[in-house]
Amino acid sequence: MGKKIVNSIIFLAGLAAILVLTSHFLKPNDDVYNTNGVMAKKEEFRKETNDTIDVVFIGDSEVYSAYNPMQLYGNYGFTSYVLATSAQRLCDTYSILKSMYKTQTPEYIFIAYYIQSDVECRCPRAHAGADFGRNHRAGPPAVARRPKCPP
Repeated sequence: MGKKIVNSIIFLAGLAAILVLTSHFLKPNDDVYNTNGVMAKKEEFRKETNDTIDVVFIGDSEVYSAYNPMQLYGNYGFTSYVLATSAQRLCDTYSILKSMYKTQTPEYIFIAYYIQSDVECRCPRAHAGADFGRNHRAGPPAVARRPKCPP
């Protein structure tokens, strides 16, 4: 019975070593984050007729799961577009905004993002969002400031 346990432990240790070594050699060299989704969303948005969007929603999966442009149009009569991608980073949000202003000047822009607590600040969770208001005809809006964490 004792020999089976020792053999099992040796087998599991060997298997773990093989998995660690192979995962080290098989991991991707670049960032795992999928930038193709951001590029595809920008290309898709460029196909819209110029200056026809009233409201734009930008953010991560919580945004594209929460807003339905067809329902908003049916209920309230304004055109909207969801420029959200899965796990969208703030640098991608900025890139999307710059690209959006080449063809559209929406009346309202809603940006939602999640700040990772251990990277951005020392509080357990911090959520921040911004509505940059109306009539941004002069150019892209300023970036919203990060919320201060409680002491």
